[in-house]
Amino acid sequence: MISLKELRVGNKVLYKGTQIEVDTDVLIYIKEYGGFPFQGIPITEDVLKDIGFEPTEKYRYTNGVVDIFFDGKVEYKGMSCKYLHELQNAYPVWTNGLII
Repeated sequence: MISLKELRVGNKVLYKGTQIEVDTDVLIYIKEYGGFPFQGIPITEDVLKDIGFEPTEKYRYTNGVVDIFFDGKVEYKGMSCKYLHELQNAYPVWTNGLII
């Protein structure tokens, strides 16, 4: 289960097995009803390709802005991301405000 503190508008998560994008309605629902049935989307090679990363060598991917290490989780600048919403939240920190 994902904590409300982990979510931002624009994050992609799973709701009842379907990928959705978090919007203000989702955040309000979570705040009002407490528990929520959202799950993180595990980062895979396909997920990385879908958001613009390409493999450069074994375990290494780039999108032309950052080069990351991936072996089941993304590692960059001492941070580790296992789920897509975590990567979406970390990316602006890594790139001075750019989003994916």
